[in-house]
Formats: sequence, C-alpha cells, structure tokens
Amino acid sequence: YRGLPVTLPLPTWHALGTLLPVKELVVVADHLLRRRMVTLEELHRVPRMRHCRILRQAAALADGRSKSPQESRIRLEMRDRGFPTPELNLDIIEERGWIGNGDFVWREYRTIADYDGEVHRDEKQHTQDNQTRDLYAAYGWRHVPLTKRMVRNMDTGLELVARALRDNGWSG
Repeated sequence: YRGLPVTLPLPTWHALGTLLPVKELVVVADHLLRRRMVTLEELHRVPRMRHCRILRQAAALADGRSKSPQESRIRLEMRDRGFPTPELNLDIIEERGWIGNGDFVWREYRTIADYDGEVHRDEKQHTQDNQTRDLYAAYGWRHVPLTKRMVRNMDTGLELVARALRDNGWSG
C-alpha cells in the first residue's frame, strides 16, 4: 500500500509495552518469533524506555514454538500454576513411527494436552483427531483435549491436565 505508514515488528512490540499486560505481550512475542519476524535475542535487547521492565519480563517468557495465541495463554497459565514445563508442539514418535504432534507434551508423565481451536471443528479434522488420540492411548499416552469453552474458564481445563499428570506420577 503506497503511502500507508507502517512500523516494523520489533518497534511495534516495543510500543505495545505501554498498552498490553505482560501475558498479552508474550502472546505477541510468541507470534513474532514463530513467524521469524524477530529473534529471541532482539526481544531481549530492550532499549531503555519507560516500559522496558514489562518488555523484559515478556521477552523472558516468550517461546516461538506456540502455534496460537491460546496455546501461549495456556502455557503461561500452566507456568503460573506450577505445572511441570511441557515440551511444545512435539512430534510423538513410537516404535512404528510418527503418530501425532502434541501441543503440550510431558514425556516423563506420558501426558499430552492439545488446544482444540476452530480448525478442530471440521469433520475431517475431528476424525483425524480421534484416530490420533486412539493411537496415543494404544501407546500408553494420556491425552487431554482443551476446548475453547474449557479454556474460557482455565480452571476447568487445567484441572483435567493436572489430574492426568498426577495420575501418571506428577506430585504437584
């Protein structure tokens, strides 16, 4: 668009430091990292400015492996509640090969949680999800789907994740 003023990703993120709370800055940072619009090092090099502390806090929590804003929010909520740190968007490979990709994976506890956003409402995707979950179970994985409704009230969904982790050996 000719003549339309735009800003670059990093200065935009810096400017958002005056407008957004830390968790929402992390959501933006995760997206920028995932899309390779900035590097983690760039996020950590916060210039001296009035809101540099909040930007530094957000940079310390940023992780470009989150594939969606809700995954970022769930990850931060799990962290705040003392959950063990999951591996993000990890391929699950068993003796016969690849069986799926989990949004939040705790190998030690053989537990997977997935955020099922709008794309999972499609009939074909829903069928694939069910087949993948059957494979997880066949290989001894505990799977917890987190729906949009469950995440509206984080307590509901995260209690299911915590229960699955505890059932599989987590002492939290």
